[in-house]
Amino acid sequence: MGWALRHYAWNASGGRTTEWYAGKRDALNFDAEQYYEILREGNLMESLITSHWGVMGEADPRHRVKLVVDEWGTWYTPGTEPFPEALLGQQSTVRNAVLAGLTLDTFNRHADKVEMANVAQLVNCLQSPLLAHEDKFCVTPTYHVFAMFTGHRGGQPLRTLFSAPAIGYTRNGRPAKLPGLAGSAPLTARRVTLR
Repeated sequence: MGWALRHYAWNASGGRTTEWYAGKRDALNFDAEQYYEILREGNLMESLITSHWGVMGEADPRHRVKLVVDEWGTWYTPGTEPFPEALLGQQSTVRNAVLAGLTLDTFNRHADKVEMANVAQLVNCLQSPLLAHEDKFCVTPTYHVFAMFTGHRGGQPLRTLFSAPAIGYTRNGRPAKLPGLAGSAPLTARRVTLR
């Protein structure tokens, strides 16, 4: 049994708008502000999990019901579909990979709360690890991040603290910051994996 939570990192406007279409930007052509804004949006998953968990505890103090993050990832403006029939398809960059790592670390740190989490779609869609069309197939940067995290499967999450200077960037003409480092660590068969 689970309570659904869904979050997409889509607003790269630097706080200039909260309107769904106006806030989105291109998947491939972006500046530094848009790069960091997508990561800032993705980092909201942390507070979404903790705030939902708190509210859920009011009705279920023993937390028998866990969170199911049924969709997460990036969502950019149309225009980079791998082929016309991939209606919500978008190309993937290292920015998507960084967001995937950030999000998977968040899920690992909250393994006591998140029972299941699903990237938006597997093939030819938002934040897809795989792209396929007819006889063509390739993996995306997100795929490689998922491969890096296989060492977390079946592990016992360990409390970890990471510290690094914050990343500074300009958001709508003003200074803004993001955490400089995040991570997670499981213990699996007497082996600790740090990501």
